[in-house]
Amino acid sequence: MGDQVLKLLGATLTQCVKGQDTAARYGGEEFRIILPGTGLKDAVKLAEKIRQRMSGKKVVNRKTGEDLGKITISIGVGAFDFGEPPGQFIARSDDALYTAKRNGRDRAVSQDEVQDKELAFGSYRSLFGKFITTACSYSDRLF
Repeated sequence: MGDQVLKLLGATLTQCVKGQDTAARYGGEEFRIILPGTGLKDAVKLAEKIRQRMSGKKVVNRKTGEDLGKITISIGVGAFDFGEPPGQFIARSDDALYTAKRNGRDRAVSQDEVQDKELAFGSYRSLFGKFITTACSYSDRLF
């Protein structure tokens, strides 16, 4: 079943990205979308659109017809700050993804939501920077 869900997610990502945007599988159950020239706010809108499309899908065992439940998707969105090492950019989108998972799954979380919580606890990360590229991380889970 997992392979079918990953194929469905891949097809949905392909339908949702356009132009110079690129979607690719990034390890086991994760995907990345690179959105050159897209700001964080618009990337979050796209992430939510993808999440909603996937949440409308159900998984059915083809052999038995058994309904295996709906697909949920957790999404983290981060923005590249010009000049930073790529690893920092990836870490921010991953932090947002894991925050989405910790907060109940089936949601999209931006890096700003994670950073706002860090600021509230006394740690500081710059909230400023030019948004050049945005990435979303995806991990699917069946209920």
